Amino acid sequence: GGGGSGVVEHQPGYAYGQKGGNWKFAKTEELGKTKLSPKEIQTALNELRKLFPSNSYDLMGKNCNHFCELFCMKLGVNFPSYVNRAAKMGNAMRGGEDFVAKHKALIMEQERKRKERETKEKELKQRQSQLKPEPKEGTKGVVLIQVNCPGGKKARRRFRESDTVGEVMEFVYAYDSMVKRQGFELIQTMPRK
Repeated sequence: GGGGSGVVEHQPGYAYGQKGGNWKFAKTEELGKTKLSPKEIQTALNELRKLFPSNSYDLMGKNCNHFCELFCMKLGVNFPSYVNRAAKMGNAMRGGEDFVAKHKALIMEQERKRKERETKEKELKQRQSQLKPEPKEGTKGVVLIQVNCPGGKKARRRFRESDTVGEVMEFVYAYDSMVKRQGFELIQTMPRK
């Protein structure tokens, strides 16, 4: 076919494009339950669609079961190893690349980075929850400070003129995961007149 996605939706228990045909499905496999939200499931599905254009189908090297195995991995559920065993063996015998193994490694790396990002975001939210309340806009004796954090983030916050440099440093610590509580300094730059 063309270059569209080889991933399609159809009624469970029937082959794609077949209504009441002669295909007989042997059984349903329980794969487990995913912890992903519907939005995360759709994101995983969209990511995998890109890997399976319709013109890339290969019975032994890249078939619907290869897709299912990767999708199960993204969902965090079990994929029965026997399902695609014959195709994988045939592909290995002809010297074909192990598409699933290659992409599993990439998916695992993406997942590791995602978890790392989530951990950092959670840590920053925890740090931010410990800051004292920001003064309201228009309050007397308040200045707006913008900090260019080491990680490239720019953060702004209002401080009272009586606040200490230590409190400004706590603010920077709460908004940039690259900053360690001890071991950084603030440098003030003033515009030229």
